[in-house]
Amino acid sequence: QQVTQQFVLPSQPKKEKKERVEREKSDREPALKKNSHKKMRPRLKNIDRSSAQHLEVTVGDLTVIITDFKEKAKPSSTSATSSS
Repeated sequence: QQVTQQFVLPSQPKKEKKERVEREKSDREPALKKNSHKKMRPRLKNIDRSSAQHLEVTVGDLTVIITDFKEKAKPSSTSATSSS
């Protein structure tokens, strides 16, 4: 009986925890996105927004989307002066 309980009990709380975490994430994410987009979202400077490349990286159950931007093209006279 104890052996059966050891196998059954750890599996059920893990599922419940995952469900709770997923619910919390789904509840929190929209609020965070709305607030950060409206107020304190930092804006990158000197980037070409049309050059965005989205990369998805998955580790375990977590997938993160990375957005890669290229720098804006600088005038050739400015880049030549800075490289000298």
